[in-house]
Amino acid sequence: MLAQAKAKKEYKKLMAEMLSSLVPNSKMINL
Repeated sequence: MLAQAKAKKEYKKLMAEMLSSLVPNSKMINL
């Protein structure tokens, strides 16, 4: 359960980084 939550957090972080690299001026995507 804990590992799953951590994986989800890492996934969100990764998605946020990808999105911010695609849209440089998107400061709303700070998860």
